[in-house]
Amino acid sequence: MRQVNRAERLHDVLDAEYAITRCFGHLSGLIKNGRIRNRFISFAETAQNNQRLLKDRLAGLGVEEIAEGRACHLCKVNPESFSLSGALNLGMELTDKAGAFYRELLSSAPTEEDRRLFGTLMKEKHGQHGFLKKEKKFVREEDDDLSLIDSYCIDEVISKLWT
Repeated sequence: MRQVNRAERLHDVLDAEYAITRCFGHLSGLIKNGRIRNRFISFAETAQNNQRLLKDRLAGLGVEEIAEGRACHLCKVNPESFSLSGALNLGMELTDKAGAFYRELLSSAPTEEDRRLFGTLMKEKHGQHGFLKKEKKFVREEDDDLSLIDSYCIDEVISKLWT
């Protein structure tokens, strides 16, 4: 992967981590179970830490200006507008996308340190996705059609983030 593409991909995954932070932060406010709520808070904090790691990698490539949260400017749908079920769906899609970005970065990592980092982050996103999938099973489907998530195709929203 050329250096420019690497920087672009790092920006993409940084955007994903920013969106994940917002999504998991919102989910933590929707969950009544304290143990599960704390998991989402932990996931949001982890995503914030990942943002710092990614910014360091970008700085190592000579990128000094880092646009914060580009994805949220492109995506007109905020996690706050989703129901619990919709927010879980968004979280699953975001962790999938971030995992794919990390997989791509892992395959072209120039150093062993980068390979370890991106491999660890890829596994982390896979674990988070599994947790979200398990939680999704416990969320009963909402009967009302007022949920904004029903008006949007998650794949379409996600594709707008990184086009």
